[in-house]
Amino acid sequence: MKDEVLERHFAGINNQFVKIDQRFDKMDEKFDKIDQRFIGIDERFDKMDERFVESDDNFTSIKQDFNRMDERFDQQDNLLQEMARNLVLVLDIVGKFDVALRYSESMLRNHERRIGKLERQAVN
Repeated sequence: MKDEVLERHFAGINNQFVKIDQRFDKMDEKFDKIDQRFIGIDERFDKMDERFVESDDNFTSIKQDFNRMDERFDQQDNLLQEMARNLVLVLDIVGKFDVALRYSESMLRNHERRIGKLERQAVN
């Protein structure tokens, strides 16, 4: 009888352990599902991180393109400034040439008048 009581008692304890094991198994299943969700979230974050890296690379490339364009604009600006300075020099030279040409034309007219005067004097 004592053995039966002990056996029932141990059977009850054993059933309690089986129920506890079942609860732990259910909890393990829930944790496995949660882990799977976190794995999925981690994968999404990895994909987003890759996209951010690609976007950052694209922005870096765009920034480099803008810097190259800015350098080209600076070069063109310097070239245009040099051309403007040269044009001013050319206009100055042309202006001086124009003055010299007008002076030469004036001298030529004076010379022609003198020749005409001398020719008229020679005829008279």
